[in-house]
Amino acid sequence: MNKKQNKKNEIIKQAFQLIEKNGWKRFSIRKLSEEKKIELKNLEFLFNNKLDIIKDFSKMIDEEVVSEIDIEEFKNNSVKDNLFELVMLRFEKLEPYKKCLSNLVQEIKFEHRELQSILFSLIKSFDLFITISNGKSKDVYDFLKAPILFFIYFKSFQVWLNDSSKEMSSTMAEVDKWLSKSENLVEKLKSFI
Repeated sequence: MNKKQNKKNEIIKQAFQLIEKNGWKRFSIRKLSEEKKIELKNLEFLFNNKLDIIKDFSKMIDEEVVSEIDIEEFKNNSVKDNLFELVMLRFEKLEPYKKCLSNLVQEIKFEHRELQSILFSLIKSFDLFITISNGKSKDVYDFLKAPILFFIYFKSFQVWLNDSSKEMSSTMAEVDKWLSKSENLVEKLKSFI
């Protein structure tokens, strides 16, 4: 990771500290500049608006996940096992931000613009995960896979927010349950062709 990206990631982490402290609705790029003593013009160069911080946070988490996996090992695993590892690793990387994310979800759950932006960002993440996991089969169902993985993540995210165990056992069970259901669904759909 280059120096510029490192600096940007540090700013994103500082932004999330501020969001956790003051809430999303009271957060702004100007307030981040004032609170963390960062020049406003530098922040405005990095982020067009505060939603960009959430999108770039998601990218930062994806980079952390990808940096920890062994692509060669993934070639020998099942797609389900690979996706399970990627999703659980993502939750592990999100753990330090759990309180902030919990508050954020409560604040934006009725905000269409924010939700749409986060949805598109996550769909990109999951398309990347499906590619890395060797889940692309170049068939008619490929376009459904990222939205299905988003659904699995969404259901599991709700469990993860309340999972206080170090092993994340409830979250693991939820991810495994929905991955198995989606695997069965895809097999049933394929049988119609």
